[in-house]
Amino acid sequence: AISLAGGVLVAQGVIGLPEALLATTLGSIVGSVAMYYIGLAAGRHPRLRRLLARFFTEERIERVAAGYRKWGRLIIVANRFLPGIRTTFILAAGLFRVPVRDVVVFGGLSALLWNPLLIGVGYLLGANLDRLQEWLADYTLLGWSALFFLVARRLARRWELA
Repeated sequence: AISLAGGVLVAQGVIGLPEALLATTLGSIVGSVAMYYIGLAAGRHPRLRRLLARFFTEERIERVAAGYRKWGRLIIVANRFLPGIRTTFILAAGLFRVPVRDVVVFGGLSALLWNPLLIGVGYLLGANLDRLQEWLADYTLLGWSALFFLVARRLARRWELA
């Protein structure tokens, strides 16, 4: 959402593209480091270790940890492109003690690859706000019309059955 908003601001001439890219990338890195440290703290917490042991064998946990040692950098780069689950990858990086330097460097690289895409979408959105407002007005009218039709149809059926 922040990257999209940055793109809208670029389209409106409020900020420049380099500033938007810098701000969104730094924000992404700060957020990733915060999630990493939450994962790191959780990995040291005895209750969480016991909870993990209820769902995963120690062997399974070690296999995932080995996977992070081997592929952690690639996982961190790829995580940005997996919306909805990407936070779990950064939490796991902390949990499995991937070096924080890797989270900063490879998380930053991931953000530098991903954020321009979102800023571009936001730019297109911002450059077409008038057209979008017209479309939303039409869509809203269509939506209310469809709802009215469905309610009227339902009421007509009820009256027929009565």
